[in-house]
Amino acid sequence: MYQKGFIKKQMQDRLSEKRYPSVVINILMYTGIILILSSLVYMIRNLERADTIITLWLPFIISGVVLVFMSTVFSWQNSGTKK
Repeated sequence: MYQKGFIKKQMQDRLSEKRYPSVVINILMYTGIILILSSLVYMIRNLERADTIITLWLPFIISGVVLVFMSTVFSWQNSGTKK
């Protein structure tokens, strides 16, 4: 069956099904990590303006955590779906 291409085509289909979700998962993860790190650096550099840090810093931290959480959930779903 491998010589006629049946098994080879099935293996290629399974690899292509996992490729695109993994790219999206990595993009979400790295974007979230960049948001979290950049907002932490901003907070450390601007400690003298503590009152305005919360209004600027908190939405970025929350969105970074949400992106990392979404990528983790998607990776759990992606690893759970097997044909």
